[in-house]
Amino acid sequence: MDEESESIRYLSAADIHDIHELIVETSAETTAGISSPGDLEYAVEHMQEGHFGQVPESLHEKAFQLLRLITANHPFVDGNKRTALMSIRIFTP
Repeated sequence: MDEESESIRYLSAADIHDIHELIVETSAETTAGISSPGDLEYAVEHMQEGHFGQVPESLHEKAFQLLRLITANHPFVDGNKRTALMSIRIFTP
């Protein structure tokens, strides 16, 4: 593990859920709720540990995977893209 990987502070599924709740609070048109908690857990786990022998190594690769998995898998009822963007903004320094 390189020095960059050791210093990364990962977001948890609960952190991302909190980010989603803030997005919902600021937009009356956004429906609250999580439709697939497993997809959210998967995104976090994949960013940290990888799957199928592929581990994202750099901070940018990890951020990309988090963005991709939240956007594509739609773990929330609404606001997935906004949550993904805000999550990687907070995740990357």
